[in-house]
Amino acid sequence: MKLTRFTSLLAVAAIPCSAHAASYLIDFSRNDNVNGHVTSSPDAFSNHWNNMAYVPTSGNSVANGLSLTDLVDVDNQSSTIDLTLTDTDWQTNGRQNGALIAPNGPQQSLLGDFAIETATEDYFFVNNASATLSITGLDPALTYNFDFFGSRFQNNGDGDVRTSRYTITDLNGPHFVDLVTTGLNIGSNGIYDGNDDEIVSLNDMVPTASGTMEFQLSIVNGGFAYINAMRITSVPEPSTVALLGAVAPFVLRRRRRA
Repeated sequence: MKLTRFTSLLAVAAIPCSAHAASYLIDFSRNDNVNGHVTSSPDAFSNHWNNMAYVPTSGNSVANGLSLTDLVDVDNQSSTIDLTLTDTDWQTNGRQNGALIAPNGPQQSLLGDFAIETATEDYFFVNNASATLSITGLDPALTYNFDFFGSRFQNNGDGDVRTSRYTITDLNGPHFVDLVTTGLNIGSNGIYDGNDDEIVSLNDMVPTASGTMEFQLSIVNGGFAYINAMRITSVPEPSTVALLGAVAPFVLRRRRRA
């Protein structure tokens, strides 16, 4: 009878653990096979990617409403998470216009999973204040961490510094982080005129009850803002960890008594 009670408690404690952490990689791609490419899966690190890809029909504009559905995580497990562009200010460009071409050299240890050429060689950008996309299908029982990489080589010789702002609006309101994507000698070697080593993050974002958040890319200075790649990581709620912490000593004590 004692063993039965112990087994039941362990089973109850294990239920929340089914919501395990998962990471989703998104490549913002100009998919014309000249100025940019989608990222193939699995990549050199055995990760699977999701491609928010577009081939402009006129200029650099991306169609409003472009969506990416049922994201897969790095292990190719499907989800209900969808991304959808929600305004007309998104644009795209790539390797012929200042993107990071060789991320897999000395920067690899700094960029980690983002050190994939097809992910860094093209980007989405704005030059009109800001642009947004909706994130839906999130699990309200989880929190989420976001990592952002943006880069654009400063090739006009005038010392232009461009800073991008990444904002997540969750249940508790907007949260933002800034990244210098463009500027003289800002690279890891002190020579490259763009970002080749910096990733910024927003952690512990809380979905609404309906499982939604909003992402916004906006300009801080320099007239442009960029995003090349993003990672979304689901994190089990602290209550799950706390429950396991409370049960673990009980488990150990029962084993010692046995």
